[in-house]
Amino acid sequence: MEPVPRLIIDTGGGIDGALALLFALCDPGVAVHGITTVSGDSDADQAADQALRLIGLCLPEAEEPPPVAVGEAGPLARERAGPWIAGSGRNGFGGAMLPPPKGKAAAEPAAAFLASQAAAFPGELTLVLAGPVTNWPRALEMDSHLAEKFKRIVVAGGAVFAAGNATPVAERNFHADPEAAERLFATAGGRLTVVGLDVTMRARIRGEHLERLSRGSPPERERIVAFMRRMLNHSFAYYRRTERWLEAAPSGPRLP
Repeated sequence: MEPVPRLIIDTGGGIDGALALLFALCDPGVAVHGITTVSGDSDADQAADQALRLIGLCLPEAEEPPPVAVGEAGPLARERAGPWIAGSGRNGFGGAMLPPPKGKAAAEPAAAFLASQAAAFPGELTLVLAGPVTNWPRALEMDSHLAEKFKRIVVAGGAVFAAGNATPVAERNFHADPEAAERLFATAGGRLTVVGLDVTMRARIRGEHLERLSRGSPPERERIVAFMRRMLNHSFAYYRRTERWLEAAPSGPRLP
C-alpha cells in the first residue's frame, strides 16, 4: 500500500493559495507536513495569517496542526510589484472573513524550515511551490544538496503555449522572481514537475462545482464550503468583469 504523500506547501497567499491549502488540508489522501509562505498575491506575513486561519477552519480539533513558517518578503534581485488586491482583495480572501488564528507562526524562517525538514525526513517529503519560488534559493544557501532530499518538487508556474498572466508571455509566479525560478530549474533536477498556465487556465472552478460540493459535503464541512463560496464570489466578479466568464474562475489568474 502506497504511503500517504506528505507535503510542504509553499504559498504566496491570495485566493489561489487559499484554495490550494483548503484542498490539501481537507484531503484524507495527503498529509500537510508544514506550510511556508512567501510574498506573492499577499505579502508573506499576511499569507501566514491566512494559512493559520485556514488551519483553524479545516482542522479545528487538531492536537498538532501543521507548522507555518514565514518566508521571504521580496524577490532575490528586484523590487516586489506588491499584492494583487484586484484579484484577491485586501485580506487575501476576497473580503471573506475567518476568525483570528489561535496559533502563531513558527520562529524558524521558511528557508531554514525547508532545509531542516528535508534533512530530517530525506526522501519522504513532497515540496509544492504554489507562489513565487524565492524561498528555494534561500534554502539552497543552507544546503546545496537540498533537492535530492525531497521525494518530489512540484511548482505552479510558467507558460509554454498559453498566454501569460503578468505580461503577454510571462506567468505571474515566475515573473515575480525570475532569478529564483532560474535557480529552481538549475538545481531541482528530475524530481521537478512544472504545472503551468497551459494546465491551470483549463481548470476552471464554477458555481456548479460549489453547488455539488454543498450537496455532497457532510455537516462538519458545511462551514468550509460556505467560506469557499464567499471567497470565490470575489473571483467570479473579477473574471466576469475582465473575461466575461459567468460564475467561473481559473486556478491561475489571467492578465487584468
